[in-house]
Amino acid sequence: MRTLLASSPFIALVVTAGCSSPVPTPPPPTVAAAKPAERIQNKAGEFLVTPYDRIANDIFCVGAKRFPEAAFEQQTITPETLAPGQQFTHTLVYTVCAKDLEQFVGGTLYRKIYMGNRLVHSEPKPLDLKPGRWKLNALIEVPEASKTGTYELRTEFVAKSGSKNRIRLRTSGKFEVSGSGD
Repeated sequence: MRTLLASSPFIALVVTAGCSSPVPTPPPPTVAAAKPAERIQNKAGEFLVTPYDRIANDIFCVGAKRFPEAAFEQQTITPETLAPGQQFTHTLVYTVCAKDLEQFVGGTLYRKIYMGNRLVHSEPKPLDLKPGRWKLNALIEVPEASKTGTYELRTEFVAKSGSKNRIRLRTSGKFEVSGSGD
């Protein structure tokens, strides 16, 4: 995965001694604002979608038999077709119902990429699932040497062992690699 850092413009202020009129301030640069969904879509990280107090009465939370209760709600891969060397955004939405805001689910998130039955990439990451509805974005780069074909991203969360009620969540999605790299 490649991380790109954006540099911010440097603006200098000039103060002139002994002048009776102020130095005019140039207008700030105009940049087209991205829609909120676009800003989140293209940024890696964890984003609160719905606070816990607003999902506590959802059917999923009301019907919970034990706490904490967790579920994957949605997984998307954007774009679904790409060339070797390009990045895709993996978006995962999860919900956790808990007795209180301090009750989280600690464990490991696995992102595994398969071509057919062959594992070609695995990325385990420690993760605490927090109460509420959250969106996780990861930017994943397809290696330059990737072969053309259909790949499957299998996502799995396994709660830390040691408790009777071990939580295991799974989902998967497909994407295409086209172009050179064969």
